[in-house]
Amino acid sequence: MGTHAKKLSILAAVCFLVRVIPAFAVYGTSDVNAWRIFADYLQSGPFLGLYEAVHPNYPPLVPVISYLALLVSDLTGLPFWGLVKLPSIAADCLTACLIYRGLLNSGRTEKGALLAAALFVLNPVSILVTSVHGQYDPFTMLFCALAWYQYEFGERPRGTRLSALLLGIAILAKNFPAILLPLFLLREEKNRDRLVYAAIACLPAALSLLPFLLVTPDAILGNVGAYSSRFGHWGYMLLLGVLHNHSGLAFIAGMKTLGSAYGKYLLVACLGLYYFRTARKKRPLLDDIISLFLVFYCLTAGFGIQYLVWIVPFAALRGERKFGYYTLFSGLWMIFWYLPFISGRFYSFVSGISGDALFWKAATAFSLLSWLTCIAWLIERETKRVEPAGPAGADMNL
Repeated sequence: MGTHAKKLSILAAVCFLVRVIPAFAVYGTSDVNAWRIFADYLQSGPFLGLYEAVHPNYPPLVPVISYLALLVSDLTGLPFWGLVKLPSIAADCLTACLIYRGLLNSGRTEKGALLAAALFVLNPVSILVTSVHGQYDPFTMLFCALAWYQYEFGERPRGTRLSALLLGIAILAKNFPAILLPLFLLREEKNRDRLVYAAIACLPAALSLLPFLLVTPDAILGNVGAYSSRFGHWGYMLLLGVLHNHSGLAFIAGMKTLGSAYGKYLLVACLGLYYFRTARKKRPLLDDIISLFLVFYCLTAGFGIQYLVWIVPFAALRGERKFGYYTLFSGLWMIFWYLPFISGRFYSFVSGISGDALFWKAATAFSLLSWLTCIAWLIERETKRVEPAGPAGADMNL
């Protein structure tokens, strides 16, 4: 076994261990309940009735993987809540190896590449979303990262086509990777190449949804097309909520109502402006992906805490100092947020000492600090050239 293979094996092994232990020790969030509902339905109900019966918000890959986890659970006796997290755990292991290979291919030192991959392996945001929350976003992000890798380092045109397919698999798992598609299209020089890339990227999700669209069109449009995240625990919606609670001003209440109703349109408009700016700036694809996620974080009204993991693989590749602050504040917010799921007894002990209100005020403070870090990070990236924080972009000293 070569030197690189040994290091990659160690990275993958450590990544697996630090995730699989909490994955089986902690049940997870209500999302794990949703995966079980999907799996139970597929075990007994007609496949084409999936969207009408249990209302998934994305293409059918996640329900199918959840069903396979239930089959393995029935065969082995291992808990479903642990098995359903294994695809994301495996994805994180592969993502760590991809970060290592991607940095080496970018001309970084072997030591720096290893350190950056190790920082991803031990990143609390990644660990908590994968092993505690039980979401499939880390699984999805592997294919986003692979799409970037193939686009950057693959031989054309094969690498470009493979990149599109990998992005298509990411969209097949969850809807959100579709916001990355314009960044790839803008780098294609010919309209024909843009059309081919877009067609390949959209094909997996389109083919998977077509039978359901023919049988239960209203369910598809209502569940997948009208999906909206929760409001009020992140970003300007959280800030408005805090200001309203302390002031009681009707004006702020009206702003909250407007944000809930029209925030998604503001986000879409700002993403469109960012794509336009990207077309003019001609930056590396990695930089545009990081900034795009930051635009989303800064301006979205609806938010799921698992979204915080989206930027982590790409930020680990780039290695900017603000990523350290982002990890610190986001990780602290997640610890508060997930503590009731990790240990109800310990949560009761801590909140009993501090008081439940103070406990959640601290969680709110870290959420706001994480959001403000995203704003500062985005401003820094868009107003001046940002260099990696240290050797090979891997030094995250605060």
